[in-house]
Amino acid sequence: MNEPEFEIDSTTGELKLKKRKIDDTQRSFAKHLKKTFKGKPQKIYVETMHISCQSDTYQPGHNYGGVIIYQYDGKSDWKTANNTHCKTGYIVVQDADSDNVQTWISEESGVVQRAVYRNAFGESAKDVEVVGESFAILYGQFEKNSHIFNNPHGSAFHEDRREMDKLSEHCVRKIVEYWKRVGSSRVEQRNFEVKELLQDFDQ
Repeated sequence: MNEPEFEIDSTTGELKLKKRKIDDTQRSFAKHLKKTFKGKPQKIYVETMHISCQSDTYQPGHNYGGVIIYQYDGKSDWKTANNTHCKTGYIVVQDADSDNVQTWISEESGVVQRAVYRNAFGESAKDVEVVGESFAILYGQFEKNSHIFNNPHGSAFHEDRREMDKLSEHCVRKIVEYWKRVGSSRVEQRNFEVKELLQDFDQ
């Protein structure tokens, strides 16, 4: 098995490419994160991304908040407080103005993505150790700047910025475009191979 292409240095938080050129026909993966968690070395391999059935249907003119989760309390396969089964690369996108999301806005410091997380999983992201990124769809446009997971204080997994990592952004943006395109039609594809999403990534 080939080594994953990307690594985050837990000391500097800098994302590094382990290989300069992506071989989209031979290599499988996406992102490799390192950290010591509870005394044991931890690695996260993101080979597949999944868009949750809890995601709302896209409607033009509406704004949306989204999150992608890579790790939860040191786990790559877990269940949340409301028994939602998740794995590394789990994506949820919900209508920022829906009653369900708005219910949690005040309790989540006015942050839409935190409200989305709570609405989807029945718990606050502040109460668990989450490695992830957040994004938005504003006036139909993908917005990569957010701060719920992108730059949490003291995180060894994130760079000192609010933007999504350029590799995960490339993948998530493609999935969001698919989700927007199908609209009210049935979302038939929920799992996406990262190696396929990265085939046209221009480093």
